Amino acid sequence: MSSLEPVPDELKHIQPFIQRGQEVARADPIVSYFCKYYAAQLSIAKQGTSPATQSYLLNLLDTLETEKAQLQGSESMSDDTTACAHCTQFALRIFAKADTEDREGKASKATARNFIVSSQFMQVVAAFGELDDGIKEKMRYAKWRAAEILKAMREGREVVPPSGEADVEVQGGVMGWPSPPQGQSPQIQQGPQGPQIQQGSQLQQGPQSQQGPPSQLGQPQWPDTSYHSSPQPQAPPHSYTPSHHTPDILPS
Repeated sequence: MSSLEPVPDELKHIQPFIQRGQEVARADPIVSYFCKYYAAQLSIAKQGTSPATQSYLLNLLDTLETEKAQLQGSESMSDDTTACAHCTQFALRIFAKADTEDREGKASKATARNFIVSSQFMQVVAAFGELDDGIKEKMRYAKWRAAEILKAMREGREVVPPSGEADVEVQGGVMGWPSPPQGQSPQIQQGPQGPQIQQGSQLQQGPQSQQGPPSQLGQPQWPDTSYHSSPQPQAPPHSYTPSHHTPDILPS
């Protein structure tokens, strides 16, 4: 994986996606690529003018070009639809793992974190266009449920599993999680100890000026996105193991 400079202050909003991409670089280079790709979309939309921002963006675009070349030959990078499905399934498997633990009464701080990072990986799917309602619902639920788990732990209360049962069929249609109460969609910010939750966030839909499938962006400065990718891609994970180094979260 190509090295990246520290994210400049003007682009702090992309830090979660850069960090997620770095964490899964070995486990799933395709998801890693699109985490950084989405971060680049957001960076271009920001239209920052500082030297640090311009330098970081150029480095990020160079990194994307290098990684895309390394991913040549992967079936999951053959077209936008396939790549989108790959990234979506990766996010949903992490979500399903957290949801299963939660419903079985086994929620922990790790469960809350998995909810948070699953919502961030789902947000990356916006690189391919407008998020569908099912993904938006899961993102809101994941953020809200993570906040509820952490709040209960802070207050010394038992984490009460959600009522009802959810269909955790990842490959199927919309899963039936309850919507969080009005006004309780928490905001996720990247803190020194990892993702931090605050109340009152809005779901991002990706930068309007650049939104759309990667193969339709067509900007002169944008890396070529005709997909040809890497050795046989591995299946998306059933769990997410956050760390400060690249986690091994896929079966060998």
